[in-house]
Amino acid sequence: MNDGQRSLFRLFLGSAIAVAFLSSATHLLAGKVTGYKPVIIPCSPVRGGAKLIALRRFYMDGGEKYVVVDGRSFRTAIAKADDLLFSASWPEVAVSAHDFPPYLAALGDATGRPYPVQNQGIRHFERNLDGAVVSVDLCPSKHPLVRSIFTDLIGSFQGRRRPVPVAIAVSAFWLKNHGRDLEWLRSLETAGKIDITWVNHSYSHPQVFRPRPWELSKGFLLGTNVDIEKEILKAEEIMIEEGLTPSVFVRFPGLVSNRKIVEKMRSWGLIPLGADAWLAKREVPRGGSIILVHGNGNEPAGVSRLRNLLSARRSRIERGTWKILDLRDCAAAMYGKRAFPAIKKQKFAGGSFPAMGYDKLPRIRISQSRRFFHIVASWNLLSHVVPRKPPVVVGPGVVFAVS
Repeated sequence: MNDGQRSLFRLFLGSAIAVAFLSSATHLLAGKVTGYKPVIIPCSPVRGGAKLIALRRFYMDGGEKYVVVDGRSFRTAIAKADDLLFSASWPEVAVSAHDFPPYLAALGDATGRPYPVQNQGIRHFERNLDGAVVSVDLCPSKHPLVRSIFTDLIGSFQGRRRPVPVAIAVSAFWLKNHGRDLEWLRSLETAGKIDITWVNHSYSHPQVFRPRPWELSKGFLLGTNVDIEKEILKAEEIMIEEGLTPSVFVRFPGLVSNRKIVEKMRSWGLIPLGADAWLAKREVPRGGSIILVHGNGNEPAGVSRLRNLLSARRSRIERGTWKILDLRDCAAAMYGKRAFPAIKKQKFAGGSFPAMGYDKLPRIRISQSRRFFHIVASWNLLSHVVPRKPPVVVGPGVVFAVS
């Protein structure tokens, strides 16, 4: 067992209680979503156990509900308000020194500089991992779902790993027009054959103007008259109304974004997801890669190369030395073991935190006490929290306050 595998195992054990709650929370709902709003509220289950952060509040079927995330495991769930206990001082997330939420570290890292026009965010995980993350993009399309992607994955790991984890970046337009394909995917998950992480891929996947490589700054979400709130938050509403649970990940159409959009994702608690192995572009997967393949029928070359990859890895798959990795577990492992040590070594005297890129974190105030760090994810919503002593500015948008 290598270091990457040990990290995943430790994160699995450390998040067992939280995952148990998230698994039992309401996540298959029917009805109309109303009053859908971003929030940042620390909370925990009424019966105790997990430290959660509520990211969305909405109403459905006459009740108040929340989309919550476990900051250690990156798992999300939809929970009733009555099932949650909210912090008396809601802007403050108090955690032990060994419980700094990896989710906050990932959010800061993935939404930081240098804001490239393409492929912002997490592009790959640690290179010592024996496998890769498979992400399937479902942009709007008149073609049916390429089901062979999923049957090939299931067949390749038959008897070796069940369920096979897969990240599906889905657009709301695809959901609205592919009901039978969606039901088929859910049937695979219900049968325990795949484990889906639902990634936000926008509402309409704007592409009135299809940019050439040198025109990316004018395309997709960067086009004129694009309503970014509708494209992202409305897409989550549709996902919930279809019985899906949105994750904390977002994949920009065409992987194209700019600083303004990325900072908006940060304020909504969304982690941009890139890729370093877009198969249709002949990018070669490595250990810890995030593979991108389109399952909407628009990129058959990528589907063919995924099949060839699985065939080429067959002997390693049979020996258990190459796996399909879970996006959430990889994020939890990578940011979980790097988040706190980078802070622990500092004396909060200013300067940067190069080990973890803390100059990229979204306005997080950290006050030191004997046994606890009070981590205030202040974003724009929580800017009214005032530290006890004058703040030390260590980077753009980042304030550390020593109590």
